[in-house]
Amino acid sequence: MQQFITTKIPGGYRVAHADDPKIFFAVTRPNGKMLCTCSDYQNAPVGTCDHIAEVIAQHGRSAGERKGQAKAPAIPEIRKTATAWFLEHPFRVDQIKVKDGVKYIDGASVIQRLNDVLGTANWSFRILGEPIQLQEEVIVRGRLTAWIGDRKVVKEDFGAHEYARKKSDKSIISRSDTIKSATTDCIKRCAHQLGVGLHLYSKDGSFRSFRLSRSEVAAQAQTNPHPSTANPRPEESRKEAV
Repeated sequence: MQQFITTKIPGGYRVAHADDPKIFFAVTRPNGKMLCTCSDYQNAPVGTCDHIAEVIAQHGRSAGERKGQAKAPAIPEIRKTATAWFLEHPFRVDQIKVKDGVKYIDGASVIQRLNDVLGTANWSFRILGEPIQLQEEVIVRGRLTAWIGDRKVVKEDFGAHEYARKKSDKSIISRSDTIKSATTDCIKRCAHQLGVGLHLYSKDGSFRSFRLSRSEVAAQAQTNPHPSTANPRPEESRKEAV
């Protein structure tokens, strides 16, 4: 599972995201020190980023750069389970939608991700309390319960959606549809806490604190390509109230 694709260019390397080659950054060595065009490098206090780390991993450091950055710590790696990897895996470009300049994933794609990775019998969602119906929007509080291996994981969050109104008299078209849309938003926000769709918050991966250990995940994925079938939740857990 390769996260980046590096290509030699004059003065350095072009580092593109494997899932979307249109997203790429240039890693260069103008004075023997590695530089990157991504925002993560600009903000990193240690002067490094995932793209520089990838170039170093694949091509090594130059002698001058080793001398100049000997004390700069590399971004540490972290091992992820296959389930975590698949939950966090970036969505395809055609699944990403844009509204008012903001990228998002629709509810159907998020639910399908949970079904594919966890299994349809290994997660549930319920609304907590009554929806709060304000003048302009509905707010829903909900709980997503997932069974990952032999562990029960619970995530709670809020979802909201504005009322759609008629142009003629500004009356609300459908309160029930608005509540359903707020519920879908709540499911998506709970799923964010499991890693689903987090990549939308950063094009260059700067939201990550660690590099993912691809070799570890690849080995787990080969052993268990479908994590949802590995550890079905215990029978007693299926009595979760809905």
